[in-house]
Amino acid sequence: MCGISGIFSLKQEKKFPADWLIQMHQLLRHRGPDGSGLVLFDGADSLTYANALHEHKSLPYSPLQEMPEEGLSISSGMAHNRLAIVDLTESGHQPLCDASGRFWIVFNGEIYNHPELRSLLQQKGHRFLSLTDTEVVLKMYEEFGEECTKHFNGMWAFVIFDSHQKRMFASRDRLGVKPFYYAMNGDYFAFASETKALLPFCRNTGLDTSANPHAVLDYFVFTRIEEGKSNWYKNILELKAGKSLKLDLQKHSLHVSTHYTPRNEELYHHEKSVNWYMDRLEGAFNQSVALRLRSDVEVGACLSGGIDSSLIVASACMQTRKPMKVFTARFPDKKYDESHYAKMVADKFKCPFFLTEIDANEVRENLLTLAYCQDFPIWSTSTFLQFRLMKLASENGIKVLLDGQGGDELFGGYPHHALYVKNENAFRERVKFYSKLFLIKMFNQLPGTHAKKAMLHRMYPVTRFLDNTWLLDALKDWKAWLNVADSLNEQLSYEAGNSLLKLYLRCEDRCSMHYSIESRTPFSDDPELLSMAFQIPGFLKVHNGMHKYILRKTFKDYLPADVVIRTDKKGFSTPNREWILQNMNFWMDDFFNSTAIPELKMYAIRKHYSGYVKSGDSGSPHLFKPIAFAAWHKVYKDRTLFKRPDAL
Repeated sequence: MCGISGIFSLKQEKKFPADWLIQMHQLLRHRGPDGSGLVLFDGADSLTYANALHEHKSLPYSPLQEMPEEGLSISSGMAHNRLAIVDLTESGHQPLCDASGRFWIVFNGEIYNHPELRSLLQQKGHRFLSLTDTEVVLKMYEEFGEECTKHFNGMWAFVIFDSHQKRMFASRDRLGVKPFYYAMNGDYFAFASETKALLPFCRNTGLDTSANPHAVLDYFVFTRIEEGKSNWYKNILELKAGKSLKLDLQKHSLHVSTHYTPRNEELYHHEKSVNWYMDRLEGAFNQSVALRLRSDVEVGACLSGGIDSSLIVASACMQTRKPMKVFTARFPDKKYDESHYAKMVADKFKCPFFLTEIDANEVRENLLTLAYCQDFPIWSTSTFLQFRLMKLASENGIKVLLDGQGGDELFGGYPHHALYVKNENAFRERVKFYSKLFLIKMFNQLPGTHAKKAMLHRMYPVTRFLDNTWLLDALKDWKAWLNVADSLNEQLSYEAGNSLLKLYLRCEDRCSMHYSIESRTPFSDDPELLSMAFQIPGFLKVHNGMHKYILRKTFKDYLPADVVIRTDKKGFSTPNREWILQNMNFWMDDFFNSTAIPELKMYAIRKHYSGYVKSGDSGSPHLFKPIAFAAWHKVYKDRTLFKRPDAL
């Protein structure tokens, strides 16, 4: 688990300062504090660097020099920040190359079936210099080319550079657990694990990175970030989940292809019995958890008290016959507190139970840090809950955590999934959904931006805080949309591959890596479990008003009965409204009384807050997105070169 970055010149004569890459590299140091490495190319020559030189220099990728001095010009380079999880020795250093020095790789992620793939490769005559999964990825590419990704069980974002042919191959895992961003102009191509690392590159090369108006509007209206084609920053692109990218430096050609798409498979298996599905689901899930326990450092788990994280802890402890450290959060308000359910699970398996209590002051003190951590405005205070749990785990010596992201998207855990169930319990949800769908169709058919603005204000009150001039410009060719699938599994495959899960996995990655923790998600990146989940008919996922029915039925003996049968889903619910109100005076003074924010109506925000104070207007929760946006603006837009919030 690491941070990766790189820059490639698209023209032989067009070199660039090595400082550009070093600056990107340093902005990702939180992702990998255990090692720092670069490989720099100037024509056919390559030089390796590190922040600390190795005692043994027998490996072809061993760093030979400390970080380069200022003024060095290069034609290409890749950088790596290492979080040591597998093979903790110096042989795990990156960038890593083959014995000939032709192929170089920077890799972020974990391939959990790497021992089995290593055996396969050894049978084919490959020899290894390390025990890392990184070297397995490189040799799988040498053996199978671009098809190598079909063999991987795990999460990944990697770049392999053929220094002889001047070609680059990059890939991202099936559902996008690990991030990958890139930017390019006519002279250079650059990539990085987080957008923050690409902002200096874009500034150095003159690329505009102002916020995309359509993406900003998507955020305020639908809480969508980076869905579809509207990336948040102009000229910074995302390699989407399940995609690979090829760049030929000599031909100046770039091609993106698909290696995986989640798909509904239930039509091919609908004749099977319920027991058939249960047996295979149990086997696939336990195997996924078992693989994600492979590590050379201690593994812990987030435990919310919901069924997904509880099942992961249960499976891990039952298979290893050992307890594991678990981490949860508690709120003073019992309405949001699930810690008693988490404690039931921890007690059942005798797990060391680490608990943190979160209050409004912590949210206020960390909002700028969250904006920096996430690279985007957060959508609710629930992000802070995950952020705080990662800190708690780090404080207790954990570098790897298991977490339950993906269970809702695979097995129908959200209220709107009841749309696809034909019973009285789902009627109200269907009425809400189709009413919204009707309004969105009306909106898209309205002529002119002024009419659309007026209707948007009525449909989504938060848009009343958006500047009129900016909003009218953003609306010119913006389309409101709502995904409507024909079946529950079709809807789930969409949400797993492009929508809800994408948002939560991005949050998971940034929060965990901010504290140098590798977060593993058994529901989100195991190909066998993904395939099995989409074979199960929708009526077994939401059944008689119960969400995730087959998950509960299959694993009912794993957990305390109160956890299995509970239907009061909270997820990452927090006292969002209360926290906002308790901190409102501070945020009004700090964000809305000084710096102008072009996208926002400052006077409307202040007026609304004043009205709330006088009358107790229940609309005050609408203010959180403007507050979060203002925090992002303060960190990323108010400074020509932003710094980490602890240095602000």
